[in-house]
Amino acid sequence: MTPKRAGTLVLDTKLQVSYEQKGPMIRDSTKPDNYYEHRIFGHHLYEYNKGLRDLVLFTARASSRDAIEKSLDKKKVAYHVQKVNEGRVNVFFGDRLCIDVVKQMSLKSLSDLSDEEDFILGVMLGYNRLQQCERYLGRKNKGKERKETKNPPEANVNLKNGTGRSSYRLKTGHDQALKIPIP
Repeated sequence: MTPKRAGTLVLDTKLQVSYEQKGPMIRDSTKPDNYYEHRIFGHHLYEYNKGLRDLVLFTARASSRDAIEKSLDKKKVAYHVQKVNEGRVNVFFGDRLCIDVVKQMSLKSLSDLSDEEDFILGVMLGYNRLQQCERYLGRKNKGKERKETKNPPEANVNLKNGTGRSSYRLKTGHDQALKIPIP
């Protein structure tokens, strides 16, 4: 059957959508559902074997877990599998030392990681170190803001502080006072 042309898209009964020249990966409906997942997994494994990564995090369908574990066992690659939900699993694989660190984190969910664990895991996965530093500081500052809104400091206005200038005296929870000059 000849494909029908509609603008720049090529529509075919076997292909969901593809662009004529450059575009997204073609999803061939004749391929099994996990075909692309296995290709991506293979690419991650290739990068690990070539030394481009020390640790890889791959999220896969739960139904692919056995095939992935079999492949990693066959290649003698250390791994740790974490259940995300009924249909998905996170597979960490790579250097034994990195896997041991991941196991020490006692992961239940990636969203439950402490700020420090999130930073360590990000660096181990090869994410940009400067961006990880920004992320870490942002998470730390966000945590401080949450704590401060729960227990806001008491503010007392002291208009006569001996210098003829106004200032706020903030009472902290540590029996100390912070003086902030007001211009």
